[in-house]
Amino acid sequence: MLGIHDYGLFIASGVLLALAPGQDTMYIIGRSLTGGLRSRLLFAKRGTAAGPELDAAPARAGAWTAFGQGILTNVLNPKVALFFLAFLPQFISPASPAKTLAFLALGATFITTGTIWCLILAAGAARLRGFFVRNPRARGSIDRATGGLFILMGTRLAWSR
Repeated sequence: MLGIHDYGLFIASGVLLALAPGQDTMYIIGRSLTGGLRSRLLFAKRGTAAGPELDAAPARAGAWTAFGQGILTNVLNPKVALFFLAFLPQFISPASPAKTLAFLALGATFITTGTIWCLILAAGAARLRGFFVRNPRARGSIDRATGGLFILMGTRLAWSR
């Protein structure tokens, strides 16, 4: 099909790449934790609040702003650039008369699997946010544990040569 070979391996590689945390993963988790699933990323209704805030976060951007920030995060992600420039062409036969179509088909496959993963990640982080909204003491415990960890790392760094 279009000179594409080892399509299953390509899909598996794309999924594994999506599972490796990077700046895009941190962006999705951060947006979902602060605003929930309806944080004006995909599911927000116009003119409605997204629910109780975890922090005094800056005013939420519109859906297109969040979408644009997500695109920018991925465009500037070296992992994605390397995938498209070095890895993806290996799945296209050099003798294929439809290399451009094959490249576009593999790119569409990668974008589809990546989008599915991003939606799953956003839903999971939004559920975690719900837990912290219902249990503010748990969030305080995590904040204290994180602070203690940073103090320990700073102390270790100060005492190291």
